[in-house]
This record gives sequence, structure tokens and C-alpha cells, in this order.
Amino acid sequence: MRKLFALLIIAATAIFISGCTCVGTHVAGIEGGKKTTTGLFSFTAIDNGYPMLPFYSKFEAAQ
Repeated sequence: MRKLFALLIIAATAIFISGCTCVGTHVAGIEGGKKTTTGLFSFTAIDNGYPMLPFYSKFEAAQ
């Protein structure tokens, strides 16, 4: 149990120091509206913060 807890603390610290967020959103304007994607591990240096593991995406039409 101690090893698992230590591994979780090390992983959380590495994520915090690396500049990524665990859960992030990416909003992009596309033709006819905007698309919002939410997912895990969003890096700002890679593709303007697009999540590495997207799990939700929505589209809003322009009015």
C-alpha cells in the first residue's frame, strides 16, 4: 500500500511540475461554430492544449 501511495504522489508531482493539467478543455473555432473538447492530460505546448485522451466533445453552432 505504501508503494502505491508513493507512486501516486510521484506521478502527481511530475504532472504538476511538467506544466500539464490532468483534465483540460480545448476550444477551437471551426466553420459554422465552435468545438469544445474535454479530456485527460492537456499540454499547452502540444497543439494548444488539446487533450491527449479526449472523452467529451460538443459543437455549438454560430448564430
